[in-house]
Amino acid sequence: MIRKSCFLFVLLPLLWSCTRRSPEREPSDTTTTESATPAPPRQTAVRIDTVNVFLEVSGSMKGFMPKQSRANRFQETVADLLSGVENADRVRVRNYRLLGSTDRPMSYETVQNDLLKSNFNYTTTSPLAELLKNVANQAFNTNTVNLIISDFIYDSPQTSRSSLVRTEMRDIFADARRQGLAVSILGFTSDFYGKYFPARKEGQKVIQLDGEEVPYYVWVIGAPAQVRYLEGELKNNLRQEPNTVHVGFAYETPDFSIIPGSARTGSWYCADRGEACATITLDKAKTLKQEQPEFTIGLATTDLPGDLTTTDYLKKNLHLDPQNCAAELVDVMTREDVMQGDVNARDRDRLRQYDRFVRLKVTDLYDEKKPGVITLSLPNASPAWIEAWTTQNDQTIAEGGPKTYLFSDMIAGLHEAYGEREEGEAFQLQTQVEVGR
Repeated sequence: MIRKSCFLFVLLPLLWSCTRRSPEREPSDTTTTESATPAPPRQTAVRIDTVNVFLEVSGSMKGFMPKQSRANRFQETVADLLSGVENADRVRVRNYRLLGSTDRPMSYETVQNDLLKSNFNYTTTSPLAELLKNVANQAFNTNTVNLIISDFIYDSPQTSRSSLVRTEMRDIFADARRQGLAVSILGFTSDFYGKYFPARKEGQKVIQLDGEEVPYYVWVIGAPAQVRYLEGELKNNLRQEPNTVHVGFAYETPDFSIIPGSARTGSWYCADRGEACATITLDKAKTLKQEQPEFTIGLATTDLPGDLTTTDYLKKNLHLDPQNCAAELVDVMTREDVMQGDVNARDRDRLRQYDRFVRLKVTDLYDEKKPGVITLSLPNASPAWIEAWTTQNDQTIAEGGPKTYLFSDMIAGLHEAYGEREEGEAFQLQTQVEVGR
C-alpha cells in the first residue's frame, strides 16, 4: 500500500468534452440491470500498406531451428508470428525475406515450411550493424512496418568496436527518428541446439549447446500507430508471452474519470457536472475523521503499451504525489474486477469506457479551505529484463543463462537516437478532494 501526504491532482493535458448535468451525489441503489447502450470505443483507422518480415538465417541462427521431429519454441513462436502477419486484417501487402549473405524473398507457405524443416541455406554470420543498415536503407519509411527476427548478437569483425555499439545504434536509427518511426522490441527465449558463436572473441570460438536457453528478438519498426496495431495482432497469436520495450512513442494522457457510484465508500459526490469527473466533494469536513472515504478512477489505457498497463505493473509503479492531503493507493483493478462488486446502474456506461481502475483512500485534508490535489504519475522506466538479459561475456552462455552480449548498450543507443531518457514518464493525472460549502 502506498501512503503519501497528498495533493490529489493528476497532471497531464486533460481535455473533456462533455454535456452538462447536475452534480452527481452518492447513489444509494445498486442494480444488475443494463440501462443504456454501451459507449462506442474510440475508432482507429490504422491501415498498413506493406509489412516486411526479415528472418535472419546466418550461421548463428541455425541452432534455433533444429531438424527434429518436433518443433522447438523458436519454430513454434516464429510460425505464430508469421501467421499473425499473414492474417492481420489491416495489412495490404506482406513480404517475407531471408537475411544472410543474400536477401531473397519467399512466399508465406515456403517460409513456414522451411522454418519447421530447417530447410535454409545458412550463411556466415552477418555483423549486426551491417544487417540493420541493410534493412534501414531499403525498408525504413512511413508506409511500411518491418519485422526483424534475429538473435541480435553484436558480432563485429573487430572486438574493439564493441565500445561503439551505442554510437552505431544511434546512427542507424537517427533517420528512423526523423521519419517519425517507432520501435517495439519483443524478447523471447528458446531451446538452442548445435553451434553457438559467441560475440566475445577471446576464448572459445564455438560453444556446443544442447537445449540451453538462448534469447532472440523481434524488432517491429514503423509509424507508431501501425506498430502498436501490428504488435497487438502478433501478441494475440502467440503461445509464449514476450518481454517488451518501446522506443519512439509519444503517449497521450489517457481519458479518465472518477466513478461516482461504484467501488467507493464514504459520503461524497462528484463535483464536476460533465461526463468526466475529476473532483470529489465531501459532504462535511468531519467525514474524514469518521470514515476516510475511498473512490475509484477509471483509466482508458488501450493506447498505451500493454506491459505498462498490467495491474501488477500499475500497482508497483503508480506514484502518488498528494498535496494538502494524505492519500493511499488501495488497489488497481480490471473492469471485470469492478463488475464483480456492487455496481450502480448509472455507472455502467461509464465503466465501459475504461479498462483499468485505480482505487484511492483519502485519510486527511490539512487545510479544509483549499482542495487536496493528488497527482498520479506512471513512469515509463527501462524494463528490468533488459539488464537481466545483458552480458559482457557470452562465453558463459551455457552456465550463465539466456543473455545477449551488450544488449543494454544497444537499447541505450536506441533511446539516444530518439533523444529519450531511459527513465521517462508515460503519463500524469490529477484529481481533487474538497469540502462542500
